[in-house]
Amino acid sequence: MQIIQDTFDFKKYVSDEINFEKLGLNERNLKIATLEKKLLSNQYNAKSILSEVKIILLEIENLSISNHTFSTSTDSLKTVPVLFTKVKQISLMPQRKN
Repeated sequence: MQIIQDTFDFKKYVSDEINFEKLGLNERNLKIATLEKKLLSNQYNAKSILSEVKIILLEIENLSISNHTFSTSTDSLKTVPVLFTKVKQISLMPQRKN
């Protein structure tokens, strides 16, 4: 009878698995940090902007402003601020009195 021993390096296997997990965590942490940085650079003081806009446009009730990335006709992206507003409903036709 002949016994053949598997020459599997268990210590190296465990070490590789630990390093793989660390690499995955580092990549996730890097992605999270990048997204947090992008989020912080995307903030506007909407309350302050709203108070200034209401001076000129009285019908504005609320607004939201954020950066939005658009694809251009070339292979590049362009980021511009986008503004959404909520306005008071205004009747364009004068109401008739009967």
